[in-house]
Amino acid sequence: MSKTINCPYCGKLTDPKLDACPHCGGYMQRAEVAKSLERKDAPAGKEARELTACPNCQAIVQSGDIVCVACGTNLLTGQKVALERRLAAPLSGGGRAPYYIAAAVIAAVLLIGIGYGAYFMFRDPVHQATRLAEAGRMSEASQMLEDYVHNNPDSARAFHALGRIQWQTRQYGAAADTYERLMELEPTNTGASRKAVAALRAVNNDANRNREMAIMETHVERFPEDADMWRLLAMARGLEGDMAGKLDALERLIALRGAGEPDARAFLGVALALDGDSARGRQQVNHALEQAPNDPDLLAAMGFISHMHGAYDDATINLRAAVQNGSSLDREARSQLGLLLVSEGRYAEALDHLEAVRNQPNAPASVRFFYAVALHALGRNTDARTAFDQVANEGGEFAALAHAYLGEIYYGQNDLQRARESAERAAEADPMDPMVLTLMGRIHLRENEEAQARELFRRAVQADPEYPPARLEYGLSHIRRNAFAEGIRELEQYVELAEPGADVNRVETLVQQLRRAAAGEEGIETARARRTAAAGRG
Repeated sequence: MSKTINCPYCGKLTDPKLDACPHCGGYMQRAEVAKSLERKDAPAGKEARELTACPNCQAIVQSGDIVCVACGTNLLTGQKVALERRLAAPLSGGGRAPYYIAAAVIAAVLLIGIGYGAYFMFRDPVHQATRLAEAGRMSEASQMLEDYVHNNPDSARAFHALGRIQWQTRQYGAAADTYERLMELEPTNTGASRKAVAALRAVNNDANRNREMAIMETHVERFPEDADMWRLLAMARGLEGDMAGKLDALERLIALRGAGEPDARAFLGVALALDGDSARGRQQVNHALEQAPNDPDLLAAMGFISHMHGAYDDATINLRAAVQNGSSLDREARSQLGLLLVSEGRYAEALDHLEAVRNQPNAPASVRFFYAVALHALGRNTDARTAFDQVANEGGEFAALAHAYLGEIYYGQNDLQRARESAERAAEADPMDPMVLTLMGRIHLRENEEAQARELFRRAVQADPEYPPARLEYGLSHIRRNAFAEGIRELEQYVELAEPGADVNRVETLVQQLRRAAAGEEGIETARARRTAAAGRG
């Protein structure tokens, strides 16, 4: 039996006499050749140079071979050809594999980023509050942000979100606080101070006026080119009675806007007139009217200045034109026009203008008072009583006069008890008011207290010699006690002072009759005296 050996390549049994293993094809003589190359009796010369062994499997290869046919080793690189192909394979196919790998890496990074962003957003209270507000859950959103800014007082982003929610839910006071804090956090943010001012104005509380003006002052220091804020500051300073500051703000506004700001010139003109410089005021408004001759705000301004100048006819014309052309100062123009018309005795026209503005926010008390006066003058005493009651209950500078007019209305309705109560309420504020004294005198006269009535009429004339009703009542009191000369003198004063009308005509007729009667009485007395003298001589 022939001897067998294990193939040095695949390990299977094979015949050592074979040149190559029948299982893997490896040359069986490789080891003998390799050993003979190492022995001293190895072939010499050319044969030795041409025979060598594969560094991987020790098979016999020629010196010029590149690949070992036994194991497939690349004799130049020392690596098997199959392995080289496998390593080179990813570079084939147009180079797509690296892009797949890169895309996979990028996708993984994106997934991580998206996951982290989602985690951040859902854990971020500001984002959560914004989502709640968008869903209409304003109270929850506001509370969440308030809690957050309490613990994070420097988060401008949170204050932005909180301010928006507070404004939308009309929490104007809280919004003002929020935007003021934002002014501190973001000094270059023009919107923060603007919104703070707007919020305080929406609160509409006089107690906030100084705070509002302080914010405006800070704003114009930071942003001196903001013409709109200079305009607001001018009005605020005017309300505080700071005429010099108002003039400065208006001049800065005009410097910024120039000819494009005619209404600023209008405000400046009125401010100058109020400050006693009517000539410069008129000059400013006239200059603006040259640029915009039909501008209703400029016409209103000229009406105000004319009224301050005592040019009442011009004032009426300009204010009426301003109202008809839709002035942005409609409330102020109608108020002033209504008062002018009342003073002229044009009560029906005055009523239209005063009615339009009397219940507007911040309408002056004078409008409501003179509205009631116009109603009273037109004989609408039921409406007038309601209007006077409102003014009297409000208090203020017109309350006493409202009580006096109420007393007159009650007196005309023969309700002497209420008339006296109203007159006494009015006298508490001003006991020397001629209207109140005259009313009290009439009440005493109606109660047959002639002496007390005459004394009150005398005091009324003394308090205001140009108050027509006092002259009338005092004159009639003299006539009733046959003091015709004194009575005629007082009645003539009444006719001279009172507005023309039916009452004045009646008094004029009475004066003429009294004069004739006095003249006739004087003639009779003269005749008697002559007869007596003649009889004495006889």
